[in-house]
Order: sequence, then C-alpha cells, then structure tokens
Amino acid sequence: MKKFLRFNLLLLLLTSPSLGCTAQTNEKNNQTSSKVIEGEYKLRFPNGKLQIEGQYVNNNKTGIWKTYHENGEIASKGLFNAECYKVIVDTVLYDGTTFVTEREVGKDGKWQYWDEKGRIIGEDFYKKCEIIEVKEYWK
Repeated sequence: MKKFLRFNLLLLLLTSPSLGCTAQTNEKNNQTSSKVIEGEYKLRFPNGKLQIEGQYVNNNKTGIWKTYHENGEIASKGLFNAECYKVIVDTVLYDGTTFVTEREVGKDGKWQYWDEKGRIIGEDFYKKCEIIEVKEYWK
C-alpha cells in the first residue's frame, strides 16, 4: 500500500509543466504559456484546493516543493536542487505494452511523505540528488 501511495505521489509530481504538459497557469502572474517557466508555481485541483506549489528557475524546479492530497492535507515536501535537476525519459514494458515515462532527478536533502490523514508514511534522504536512505513507516 505504501509503495502504491508513494508511486501516486511521484505521479503527482510528474504532472508538472516541465514534464510534457504544453501549457499551465503560473498563478504569480496569471499567464498561460508553453515557454520558459519562472518564479512561483501553483497548481490546483478542480475543487480549487492547492495540489502542488514550488518555484521554477529557467524551467527547473528549485527550492522547497510541496504536494497536497485533494482533502487539503500535505502529501509530500522536499527540496529540488537546480544544480543537478534533470528529467530522464524511460521506456517501460508492462504486460506487453510499451510506456514512455518521464521522471525527475534533482531531489536533495530530506523528503517527507504523508497519507490523507496527515500521518507521516515515509522519508527519503538525498545528497546532491542521489538517494542515500529510505525510511518507511507503518500506519
């Protein structure tokens, strides 16, 4: 269950505009663009609640990023390091079907993950964008 939840949190992060979406709204200046993303970034659920918030510098996630569950509880929080941020494209074969996925590399420091009730379910520790430790907590 935890791995499924972590996968969903990762999937949530992967829906950001740097990873293939052609246009998003940057709430700081209320402009919709497929060009370089700069500054504060916020994405909202259809119900208006905050889904993702963070900062972009030259299309790269940088600084503290947070994701939220649809009920408003925090889902994840951690730091992206612009010095080693990159997007890696993977081709995955699953049940005879080929999927192309994109994943981000650039996490740094401590990343924390929570369930929909606000209970911490895991922590990942990175050093210069390389994972060094994973902790999972039972509910």
